[in-house]
Amino acid sequence: MGSATKTLKTSDISAYPFRVYKQYTIPSSSYASSSITILSGSYNIDTNTPVSQSLINYNSLKQLYYAGYITSSIQTNNISASYYDNYIQSTAASGTIEYEYRYFPTDTGSNIYTISIPHILFGEQIKPKSFILSRGVAGVTGSLYVVDDGNGNLLDINNLYLLYVNKGYVLEGYITGSEETPYVGNIFYAHGIASITNQTYVTSSTIVSSSISYKSTNTIYENQIRCHVSENEFNLTQNPTSVSGSKGDYYYYITGSDFNPYVTTVGLYNPSNELLAVGKLAQPFRMPSNTDVTFIVKYDS
Repeated sequence: MGSATKTLKTSDISAYPFRVYKQYTIPSSSYASSSITILSGSYNIDTNTPVSQSLINYNSLKQLYYAGYITSSIQTNNISASYYDNYIQSTAASGTIEYEYRYFPTDTGSNIYTISIPHILFGEQIKPKSFILSRGVAGVTGSLYVVDDGNGNLLDINNLYLLYVNKGYVLEGYITGSEETPYVGNIFYAHGIASITNQTYVTSSTIVSSSISYKSTNTIYENQIRCHVSENEFNLTQNPTSVSGSKGDYYYYITGSDFNPYVTTVGLYNPSNELLAVGKLAQPFRMPSNTDVTFIVKYDS
Protein backbone atom coordinates (compact mmCIF):
# COMPACT_ATOMS: atom_id res chain seq x y z
CA MET A 1 0.00 0.00 0.00
CA GLY A 2 1.49 3.40 -0.96
CA SER A 3 0.56 7.01 -1.64
CA ALA A 4 1.30 9.88 -4.01
CA THR A 5 0.66 13.57 -3.43
CA LYS A 6 -0.27 16.67 -5.41
CA THR A 7 -0.79 20.28 -4.35
CA LEU A 8 -4.28 21.66 -4.96
CA LYS A 9 -5.06 25.12 -6.31
CA THR A 10 -7.48 27.59 -4.75
CA SER A 11 -9.76 27.14 -7.76
CA ASP A 12 -10.10 23.46 -6.86
CA ILE A 13 -11.97 24.31 -3.66
CA SER A 14 -15.64 25.35 -3.64
CA ALA A 15 -18.26 25.83 -0.90
CA TYR A 16 -22.02 25.87 -1.47
CA PRO A 17 -24.34 27.06 1.32
CA PHE A 18 -27.75 25.55 1.94
CA ARG A 19 -30.27 25.80 4.75
CA VAL A 20 -31.34 22.97 6.98
CA TYR A 21 -34.27 22.86 9.39
CA LYS A 22 -34.95 21.01 12.61
CA GLN A 23 -38.41 20.43 14.04
CA TYR A 24 -39.06 21.23 17.71
CA THR A 25 -42.19 20.44 19.70
CA ILE A 26 -42.08 21.67 23.28
CA PRO A 27 -44.98 21.12 25.71
CA SER A 28 -45.68 23.69 28.39
CA SER A 29 -44.30 21.32 31.03
CA SER A 30 -40.86 21.56 29.38
CA TYR A 31 -40.66 25.35 29.05
CA ALA A 32 -38.39 25.75 32.07
CA SER A 33 -36.03 22.91 31.14
CA SER A 34 -35.82 24.27 27.58
CA SER A 35 -35.12 27.83 28.85
CA ILE A 36 -38.24 29.13 27.13
CA THR A 37 -39.44 32.22 28.96
CA ILE A 38 -42.95 33.65 29.04
CA LEU A 39 -43.09 37.20 30.33
CA SER A 40 -46.36 38.87 31.20
CA GLY A 41 -46.72 42.62 30.94
CA SER A 42 -49.43 45.10 31.82
CA TYR A 43 -50.06 48.82 31.55
CA ASN A 44 -50.97 49.79 35.10
CA ILE A 45 -49.27 52.89 36.46
CA ASP A 46 -49.38 53.95 40.08
CA THR A 47 -47.32 57.09 40.64
CA ASN A 48 -47.01 56.27 44.35
CA THR A 49 -45.18 52.95 43.85
CA PRO A 50 -41.96 51.92 42.07
CA VAL A 51 -42.21 50.81 38.44
CA SER A 52 -43.25 47.16 38.40
CA GLN A 53 -41.55 44.38 36.43
CA SER A 54 -44.84 43.86 34.63
CA LEU A 55 -44.75 47.45 33.33
CA ILE A 56 -41.10 47.04 32.30
CA ASN A 57 -42.02 43.94 30.28
CA TYR A 58 -44.88 45.84 28.67
CA ASN A 59 -42.72 48.83 27.74
CA SER A 60 -39.84 46.68 26.50
CA LEU A 61 -42.03 44.82 24.01
CA LYS A 62 -43.62 48.05 22.83
CA GLN A 63 -40.29 49.83 22.42
CA LEU A 64 -38.65 47.01 20.48
CA TYR A 65 -41.41 46.02 18.10
CA TYR A 66 -44.41 48.34 18.22
CA ALA A 67 -43.33 51.92 18.94
CA GLY A 68 -43.45 52.90 15.29
CA TYR A 69 -46.97 51.55 14.92
CA ILE A 70 -48.65 53.43 17.78
CA THR A 71 -50.37 56.63 16.64
CA SER A 72 -52.16 57.48 19.88
CA SER A 73 -50.53 60.14 22.05
CA ILE A 74 -51.89 58.62 25.25
CA GLN A 75 -48.76 56.61 26.03
CA THR A 76 -45.91 58.67 24.64
CA ASN A 77 -44.48 58.85 28.17
CA ASN A 78 -43.79 55.09 28.03
CA ILE A 79 -41.47 55.18 25.03
CA SER A 80 -38.04 54.88 26.63
CA ALA A 81 -35.90 56.03 23.70
CA SER A 82 -36.15 58.40 20.76
CA TYR A 83 -34.80 55.80 18.32
CA TYR A 84 -36.43 52.50 17.50
CA ASP A 85 -36.19 49.86 14.82
CA ASN A 86 -39.31 47.72 14.81
CA TYR A 87 -37.79 44.98 12.64
CA ILE A 88 -40.12 45.02 9.65
CA GLN A 89 -40.35 41.52 8.15
CA SER A 90 -42.59 42.12 5.14
CA THR A 91 -42.30 44.63 2.30
CA ALA A 92 -45.86 44.07 1.09
CA ALA A 93 -48.20 47.02 0.86
CA SER A 94 -50.62 47.68 3.70
CA GLY A 95 -53.90 45.85 3.25
CA THR A 96 -52.52 43.00 1.12
CA ILE A 97 -52.53 39.41 2.31
CA GLU A 98 -48.73 39.51 2.73
CA TYR A 99 -48.88 42.63 4.90
CA GLU A 100 -47.35 42.44 8.37
CA TYR A 101 -50.00 43.79 10.70
CA ARG A 102 -49.12 44.97 14.21
CA TYR A 103 -51.40 45.94 17.04
CA PHE A 104 -50.37 46.96 20.54
CA PRO A 105 -52.92 47.70 23.29
CA THR A 106 -52.62 51.17 24.85
CA ASP A 107 -55.50 51.33 27.32
CA THR A 108 -54.89 51.28 31.06
CA GLY A 109 -55.14 47.69 32.24
CA SER A 110 -53.94 46.27 28.91
CA ASN A 111 -51.95 43.06 29.07
CA ILE A 112 -49.42 41.38 26.80
CA TYR A 113 -47.36 38.20 26.73
CA THR A 114 -43.87 37.75 25.33
CA ILE A 115 -42.64 34.25 24.49
CA SER A 116 -38.84 34.08 24.23
CA ILE A 117 -37.11 31.06 22.69
CA PRO A 118 -33.34 30.80 23.35
CA HIS A 119 -31.00 31.27 20.40
CA ILE A 120 -29.56 27.78 20.74
CA LEU A 121 -33.02 26.35 19.99
CA PHE A 122 -33.81 28.34 16.84
CA GLY A 123 -30.40 28.95 15.23
CA GLU A 124 -30.41 31.75 12.67
CA GLN A 125 -34.16 32.20 12.81
CA ILE A 126 -37.47 30.43 13.22
CA LYS A 127 -38.52 29.20 9.81
CA PRO A 128 -41.45 31.34 8.58
CA LYS A 129 -44.79 29.55 8.53
CA SER A 130 -43.61 26.85 10.94
CA PHE A 131 -44.54 28.29 14.35
CA ILE A 132 -47.57 26.80 16.09
CA LEU A 133 -48.96 27.64 19.52
CA SER A 134 -51.62 25.10 20.42
CA ARG A 135 -53.76 23.82 23.25
CA GLY A 136 -56.28 21.03 23.00
CA VAL A 137 -57.15 19.35 19.72
CA ALA A 138 -57.16 21.40 16.51
CA GLY A 139 -60.62 21.71 15.05
CA VAL A 140 -62.40 21.18 18.34
CA THR A 141 -64.43 24.03 19.77
CA GLY A 142 -62.58 25.69 22.64
CA SER A 143 -59.15 24.60 21.48
CA LEU A 144 -56.35 26.94 20.46
CA TYR A 145 -54.37 26.61 17.23
CA VAL A 146 -52.30 29.71 16.50
CA VAL A 147 -49.96 29.70 13.49
CA ASP A 148 -47.74 32.27 11.83
CA ASP A 149 -48.68 33.24 8.29
CA GLY A 150 -45.10 33.61 7.03
CA ASN A 151 -45.20 37.40 7.31
CA GLY A 152 -44.86 37.77 11.05
CA ASN A 153 -48.56 37.61 11.94
CA LEU A 154 -49.90 35.12 14.47
CA LEU A 155 -53.42 33.94 13.60
CA ASP A 156 -55.82 31.58 15.34
CA ILE A 157 -57.00 29.21 12.60
CA ASN A 158 -58.86 26.81 14.89
CA ASN A 159 -62.17 27.94 13.42
CA LEU A 160 -60.82 27.28 9.93
CA TYR A 161 -60.17 23.72 11.01
CA LEU A 162 -63.78 23.55 12.08
CA LEU A 163 -64.96 24.99 8.76
CA TYR A 164 -62.61 23.28 6.32
CA VAL A 165 -60.30 20.55 7.58
CA ASN A 166 -63.02 18.57 9.30
CA LYS A 167 -64.92 18.62 6.02
CA GLY A 168 -61.97 17.28 4.06
CA TYR A 169 -60.79 20.55 2.53
CA VAL A 170 -57.19 21.78 2.48
CA LEU A 171 -56.11 25.12 3.91
CA GLU A 172 -54.31 27.10 1.20
CA GLY A 173 -53.94 30.38 3.09
CA TYR A 174 -55.12 32.47 6.00
CA ILE A 175 -57.29 35.57 6.11
CA THR A 176 -55.81 38.22 8.38
CA GLY A 177 -58.36 39.86 10.64
CA SER A 178 -61.32 37.76 9.54
CA GLU A 179 -63.79 36.16 11.90
CA GLU A 180 -62.35 32.72 11.13
CA THR A 181 -58.70 33.78 11.71
CA PRO A 182 -58.47 36.39 14.46
CA TYR A 183 -55.16 38.22 14.80
CA VAL A 184 -53.41 37.11 18.01
CA GLY A 185 -50.03 38.84 17.87
CA ASN A 186 -46.71 38.68 16.03
CA ILE A 187 -43.62 36.57 15.71
CA PHE A 188 -40.14 37.94 15.08
CA TYR A 189 -38.33 35.09 13.38
CA ALA A 190 -34.74 36.29 13.70
CA HIS A 191 -35.10 36.94 17.44
CA GLY A 192 -37.09 33.88 18.49
CA ILE A 193 -39.73 36.19 19.99
CA ALA A 194 -43.50 35.75 19.81
CA SER A 195 -45.87 38.37 21.20
CA ILE A 196 -49.51 37.99 22.22
CA THR A 197 -51.30 41.35 22.14
CA ASN A 198 -54.92 40.45 21.41
CA GLN A 199 -56.64 40.95 24.77
CA THR A 200 -58.94 37.98 24.22
CA TYR A 201 -55.92 35.66 24.21
CA VAL A 202 -53.88 37.24 27.00
CA THR A 203 -54.72 34.91 29.86
CA SER A 204 -52.28 32.71 31.72
CA SER A 205 -54.37 29.61 31.11
CA THR A 206 -54.29 30.16 27.35
CA ILE A 207 -50.58 30.81 26.93
CA VAL A 208 -48.80 29.11 29.81
CA SER A 209 -50.60 25.81 29.22
CA SER A 210 -50.04 25.77 25.45
CA SER A 211 -47.39 23.78 23.57
CA ILE A 212 -45.02 25.30 21.02
CA SER A 213 -43.71 23.79 17.82
CA TYR A 214 -41.53 25.35 15.13
CA LYS A 215 -38.56 24.70 12.86
CA SER A 216 -35.14 26.15 13.55
CA THR A 217 -32.95 27.37 10.68
CA ASN A 218 -29.23 26.90 10.17
CA THR A 219 -26.93 27.32 7.19
CA ILE A 220 -24.36 24.64 6.50
CA TYR A 221 -21.86 24.44 3.67
CA GLU A 222 -21.18 21.60 1.27
CA ASN A 223 -17.47 21.79 0.50
CA GLN A 224 -16.23 20.31 -2.76
CA ILE A 225 -12.55 19.58 -3.36
CA ARG A 226 -11.58 18.82 -6.96
CA CYS A 227 -8.60 16.46 -7.09
CA HIS A 228 -7.57 16.53 -10.76
CA VAL A 229 -5.13 13.92 -12.01
CA SER A 230 -3.62 14.38 -15.47
CA GLU A 231 -3.01 11.38 -17.70
CA ASN A 232 0.75 11.58 -17.09
CA GLU A 233 0.44 11.58 -13.27
CA PHE A 234 0.28 8.75 -10.75
CA ASN A 235 0.98 6.09 -13.35
CA LEU A 236 3.34 4.15 -11.08
CA THR A 237 2.38 2.35 -7.93
CA GLN A 238 3.79 3.50 -4.57
CA ASN A 239 3.29 0.10 -2.98
CA PRO A 240 6.61 -1.03 -1.42
CA THR A 241 5.93 -4.64 -2.40
CA SER A 242 6.25 -3.66 -6.06
CA VAL A 243 10.04 -3.29 -5.88
CA SER A 244 12.77 -5.89 -5.50
CA GLY A 245 16.42 -5.97 -4.65
CA SER A 246 18.60 -3.46 -2.82
CA LYS A 247 18.30 -0.96 -5.67
CA GLY A 248 14.53 -0.79 -5.40
CA ASP A 249 13.84 -1.71 -9.02
CA TYR A 250 10.25 -2.41 -10.04
CA TYR A 251 9.29 -5.93 -10.95
CA TYR A 252 9.17 -6.41 -14.71
CA TYR A 253 5.41 -6.88 -14.88
CA ILE A 254 4.83 -3.49 -13.23
CA THR A 255 6.79 -1.58 -15.88
CA GLY A 256 4.77 -3.03 -18.71
CA SER A 257 2.38 -0.89 -20.78
CA ASP A 258 -0.66 -2.82 -19.53
CA PHE A 259 0.00 -2.04 -15.88
CA ASN A 260 -1.99 0.71 -14.16
CA PRO A 261 -2.22 1.30 -10.39
CA TYR A 262 -5.52 1.37 -8.56
CA VAL A 263 -6.82 4.22 -6.39
CA THR A 264 -8.66 3.26 -3.19
CA THR A 265 -8.43 6.38 -0.99
CA VAL A 266 -8.14 10.15 -1.41
CA GLY A 267 -6.69 12.07 1.54
CA LEU A 268 -6.62 15.84 2.09
CA TYR A 269 -3.69 17.40 3.93
CA ASN A 270 -2.89 20.89 5.16
CA PRO A 271 0.45 22.67 4.49
CA SER A 272 1.85 21.05 7.65
CA ASN A 273 1.20 17.63 6.12
CA GLU A 274 -1.52 16.87 8.66
CA LEU A 275 -4.35 14.65 7.44
CA LEU A 276 -7.66 16.56 7.51
CA ALA A 277 -10.11 14.35 5.64
CA VAL A 278 -10.25 10.94 4.00
CA GLY A 279 -12.46 9.88 1.14
CA LYS A 280 -12.88 6.14 0.53
CA LEU A 281 -13.90 4.88 -2.89
CA ALA A 282 -16.65 2.29 -2.99
CA GLN A 283 -14.31 0.03 -4.96
CA PRO A 284 -10.73 0.32 -6.26
CA PHE A 285 -10.49 2.51 -9.35
CA ARG A 286 -7.95 1.68 -12.03
CA MET A 287 -6.16 4.77 -13.30
CA PRO A 288 -6.43 5.11 -17.09
CA SER A 289 -3.22 5.61 -19.04
CA ASN A 290 -4.50 8.13 -21.58
CA THR A 291 -7.29 10.08 -19.85
CA ASP A 292 -7.43 12.75 -17.15
CA VAL A 293 -9.42 11.88 -14.02
CA THR A 294 -11.02 14.18 -11.42
CA PHE A 295 -11.98 12.92 -7.97
CA ILE A 296 -14.43 15.15 -6.08
CA VAL A 297 -14.35 14.97 -2.29
CA LYS A 298 -17.44 16.40 -0.57
CA TYR A 299 -17.98 17.17 3.10
CA ASP A 300 -20.31 19.41 5.12
CA SER A 301 -19.24 22.06 7.59
